[in-house]
Amino acid sequence: MLLMRKSAGACSLFVEKICVKFLFKPVNRTLPEQKKMDEKARQFVLYELKHCPDCSKLRRKLHQNQINIDTRNAQKYQCYRNEMLKGGGKIQFPCLMVQNPDNTQKWIYGGEAIYNCLQQQLLEVA
Repeated sequence: MLLMRKSAGACSLFVEKICVKFLFKPVNRTLPEQKKMDEKARQFVLYELKHCPDCSKLRRKLHQNQINIDTRNAQKYQCYRNEMLKGGGKIQFPCLMVQNPDNTQKWIYGGEAIYNCLQQQLLEVA
């Protein structure tokens, strides 16, 4: 089972690199539009695993839409896993932490739910 998971992750990472480099062209925005989006994106932190297929798919979508958010590799750094567990109550990837203006945090799990949240809050800004 572990071997299958690792191979799927490695394949997913390979596909991501190919897609980002050759297939998915990022959207074109003016510099002021991109700066506005980047400013709004500072409220988000993505917790991910490098070889996770859902994380890889989400990274491709973020690249394609030029959504630049802070990412934390929870596979490499145990402290990020601990942050997830303490803040969100569980360890599941990908995970998005949204820092609200009132200093509360919202934790969103799953690639599609995360992308929908980002699309709703960021792409309407552009």
